[in-house]
This record gives sequence, C-alpha cells and structure tokens, in this order.
Amino acid sequence: AVLTALDDNIASISIGDYQQIDIIVLPYGNKAIIMIIDHLKTPDTTSTIRFYNSRWEQFDTDKMLRLPTLKDWTGKIDKNLRIDLENALPFIMYDAKYDPATKILTLKPETQGYVAIENRDLVDSNLKPELKYRWTGKKFASYNP
Repeated sequence: AVLTALDDNIASISIGDYQQIDIIVLPYGNKAIIMIIDHLKTPDTTSTIRFYNSRWEQFDTDKMLRLPTLKDWTGKIDKNLRIDLENALPFIMYDAKYDPATKILTLKPETQGYVAIENRDLVDSNLKPELKYRWTGKKFASYNP
C-alpha cells in the first residue's frame, strides 16, 4: 500500500494497481465522521461508500447518502425504454470522488467494461454523465447547480 495523497481531511491509499481507498473526515455537528470511498478497478472503477464514527463503528449508509437508483441516473423515461435499459444494464457501477473545498460528492457511471457493445449507445445516451451530492453537515443531499 502507498499513501498517495494527504491533507487535513483526506488520505488516499493505493493498494496495487486495482484498488484505492479514500479516507475522508467530514464535520458532523460538533463532532466528525469518517467516509470511506473504496475504488476497485474491475477494469471499470466501481466505488463503495461507507460511513463510520470516531470509534470505527459503521453507520447505515442510507442514513448518510441515499444511493442512486436507475431512475436517478435516467430521470423520467418511457416505461419501454426503462425496461430496455434494465435489460442492458443490470446494475450501475460508478466512480465516486469527493471535493472537500465544495463539499460535493460526484458519482460518474462506469459502464464501458461490462455493457454489451450493441447496448452501449442505448446506455450512454440515457444515463446522466454524473450525479452530485452536497454534504449538509448531517448527510449528503442531491445537488443540482
């Protein structure tokens, strides 16, 4: 493992060529919590986000961040198109990045490595290029500037 970045609130650790872990300290009232973003390259990057208190007791992620569903990635679409997308894209992998200066967590879909070639245009043209969430001090809320 190699420490690749370090500042007051973030440490990034690279574990070989296929994994990176970001440890982020978030203000939480008069305390702090820890957000872990685990990036796994499979070859597309998929991120897992978890939250802990200062004693490393894990929080329920859904209380801190409602993870996106297909509807979040597509917005309102026709039922038949949604069915086609569900068949082409059984799950959505995403890469997560947090910017402490703006308090914005950005999720970008990663689909090229596992979506069939014949479905790539369908998937790429119907998924938002990214979803953003802003840290409120208590949780991440959807952010649409």
